[in-house]
Amino acid sequence: MNYPFKDIISQDIIDLLTDVFKNIDVQNINVTYNDLMMLHLNIIEYTKPFSKHDITIQHNWFLNNFDKIILSEMGGEYEYNELYNKIVREIESYKFLDFNWDGYEAKPLNHMLINKSISFLNLIKDKKLILPTPMAEPQNGGVSFFWNNYSKDFYIEVGIDSIDNYSYFFDIKKTNTLFGKDDVSLSVIDDRLLETIKLFDKRS
Repeated sequence: MNYPFKDIISQDIIDLLTDVFKNIDVQNINVTYNDLMMLHLNIIEYTKPFSKHDITIQHNWFLNNFDKIILSEMGGEYEYNELYNKIVREIESYKFLDFNWDGYEAKPLNHMLINKSISFLNLIKDKKLILPTPMAEPQNGGVSFFWNNYSKDFYIEVGIDSIDNYSYFFDIKKTNTLFGKDDVSLSVIDDRLLETIKLFDKRS
């Protein structure tokens, strides 16, 4: 398999990726969604891509290779709090993105929206829900979170697009369910969103 950014990744990381990413169906492996996200964030943290555009490419590459990921060689499961801390560190790193961080003249992100996104993540953590993957948003200078399973038939996205509210949508292909809602208070997890995240956790 060809890995993105081989020229800027140390050989030990290349060796790690070679060991971890196998042509094995993940359905036959006892692995959780949080395990996969932990591995994803580890790769981003230790490969230290040059720009957020690079990270976006890594996100896409990782998700496109979900069915080839195996964690049994990584030494067991990772703790929930450790994964949470890594997500917070990635979100905090968005404060240092400069103009044109995505290669398409994106402006630096809004620091207040970044802080609000961490507050929302804390709501997820307080309820011990399955943790999402964060994503910087070039359009509005905010942060989004998404949950996406390896077969890509269950997708949830939450956008922190104002200091008071968030929007969300989800797409469940198995039940042909597509739903979205805007202007939800950042102080709560909307009931339908909460139910959907719990359902995602059961199916992951």
